[in-house]
Amino acid sequence: MKTKLLALLLAAVSVLCLVGCTPSVDIPDIEKETCIYSAQWLGRLIRYDLTNKKATVVCPDPACEHKDCTATDVDKYCVGDDHIVYVRKKGAASTVYCYYISKGELVKIMDCEYTQVPIIGGSYAYFAAADIEYDEAGKPLGRKWHIYKYNMETNELRALTQTPVPVNQGPRPEKITETNIFWQDETGGYTTDLEYQNRQPSDYHSGMIRDYEQHFEVVWGENAIYTFNITAENLVTGEIHDMVKGAYWYRLDFFDNPMGVIFTEYKNGDPITELKYVSFDTFETRKLCDA
Repeated sequence: MKTKLLALLLAAVSVLCLVGCTPSVDIPDIEKETCIYSAQWLGRLIRYDLTNKKATVVCPDPACEHKDCTATDVDKYCVGDDHIVYVRKKGAASTVYCYYISKGELVKIMDCEYTQVPIIGGSYAYFAAADIEYDEAGKPLGRKWHIYKYNMETNELRALTQTPVPVNQGPRPEKITETNIFWQDETGGYTTDLEYQNRQPSDYHSGMIRDYEQHFEVVWGENAIYTFNITAENLVTGEIHDMVKGAYWYRLDFFDNPMGVIFTEYKNGDPITELKYVSFDTFETRKLCDA
């Protein structure tokens, strides 16, 4: 079964948790062409430098061993020019953080029970977060989702919704412009302004990257093991390129201007700890490091 890739793959700008790479405590220069930020689901938040092959755990404490710190158990994240907004999930509790890349500083934004993927536009981050509401007898009434706007310059957090958004899974932002945000939830796609007002239906498809449309296929095997195959179809020539076959895990590298796909594979039925990268320009695959 082939479906279109509807999201930029858990928000955002991404790569993998490099558990086996030697972490560096240096804060290197920010060069989007030569570095990738990554966190495997519930893994560590990592910066991988393609030039010097160093992996840096994105933690403000240089003495930390990163076994149970704010850079571990990362659930969702989005990378901006100088900020990473991410969610750390421990059990039923989630905490949203903002990491300032050039300063190496970490700011806690809020605690909640559930979140959707954040998105960054300029100096602001937007995300949906929810807690469970209970009646007087203690019976859960469901998730109550609200939309939040965080100013990364002043650290001000503001709720854009006065009443909960009436969905179960929460709105997921897929694209942001100077005036609008494109959202997806179980009711479909829509757009709002930057204050979550003036909602209008939208058929925006975030699988569009440059002149290509991304498609992915989920292949189920024995014992409910599944893998991902990703192809890129050139919308001008119709030519189809095989990007990834048999992936265990994958992400796009950057949210605003993706240049490739980062992934890991299975071997003999087990996921292997080898981080690979395939470029949209050359469609060549190379190994980055052992995860």
